[in-house]
Amino acid sequence: MNAALATKTLASFLTPSFKQISRIHDLDAGLIINDQDHWEDSSYQSAARVVRELRVVNDFTRRGVALMDAGQLSELAVVCVRLKAGKTAARRYAERHGLPVLDWPPTGLTAGRYHLGVVASFGHLLPSRLIDLFPVGVLNVHASLLPRWRGAAPVVHALLAGDSETGVTIMTVKPHKFDIGDIVAQAAVPISPTVHVQQLTAELAQLGSELLERCMEDIPAALAAARPQTEEGVTLAPRLTPADYRVDWDRPAAAVLRQSRALPGPLLTALSGRRVRLLALSEPEAPAGPPSGAAAAPGRLTRRRRALLVRCADGWLALDRLQLQGKPVMSGEQFWNGYLSGAADDQRCFDR
Repeated sequence: MNAALATKTLASFLTPSFKQISRIHDLDAGLIINDQDHWEDSSYQSAARVVRELRVVNDFTRRGVALMDAGQLSELAVVCVRLKAGKTAARRYAERHGLPVLDWPPTGLTAGRYHLGVVASFGHLLPSRLIDLFPVGVLNVHASLLPRWRGAAPVVHALLAGDSETGVTIMTVKPHKFDIGDIVAQAAVPISPTVHVQQLTAELAQLGSELLERCMEDIPAALAAARPQTEEGVTLAPRLTPADYRVDWDRPAAAVLRQSRALPGPLLTALSGRRVRLLALSEPEAPAGPPSGAAAAPGRLTRRRRALLVRCADGWLALDRLQLQGKPVMSGEQFWNGYLSGAADDQRCFDR
């Protein structure tokens, strides 16, 4: 970046951690950065490095502080949603380093002061009056191949659906609706059948920061190549609810296993009315020899080679770690010995 930087801006609004999709509704922070040169200047690509770590807002902010210390940025402000209690990590970091903090929604911004806004996993609609303050507009980093999986939880829904690939989209932000803007750039990645949501989100966060940086190397060219989204192939990725964590044992084993890998928290079921948290599931090392008749109904629990197994619609899954309400976390073997070995046969079944 050129040494003399003073007035133009990149703005970014982020959640506390792009990789923690379970907390995607807990809005956290963003950055407003001033530089002197217009976005057509090659120095703008250096400003892009401020946003290369979208995964953790602290790293994002720390990079901006480093550029300020080097004299490459003249202004850095953090935009935060004010919490009812406590402070976000980004607010604490900004205050510790003497950075100005603007509450969301920011007030006092003037048209043309900042060139470009960038949002990632930001759960508020941006009004036209805010978008219009940026001559270039506002870009959004979204963790799916739009128009597939518009919404708050795209990584989760891609995994739940068993998609073979996903990716990242850089799009323009439009008022009134989420995730409908023009596509500026996209990059795809295959989805491993054994990947968990935390792993895939981290991979997409890195990909998103790299893709955004490439776009910012030549903003005019990137925006000129933007194309409208088609309405063909639109799918929605709504925010998660408690119901998404409940297991339906009448579903195929592969679907239940995908559910365990797709959600950022443990699956939930019940045993004789008591909640059970399923912390780790896997495919059995060897196919179970299921009991016959009614005993093999979905939700049925049995033991094979010291492993605790549960019956799904078409097969069995191993329960490696689980927790009965009010009790400590246990292995499958401990759970069997403590609660099932002496139980009547018809009690060895999860509630349905």
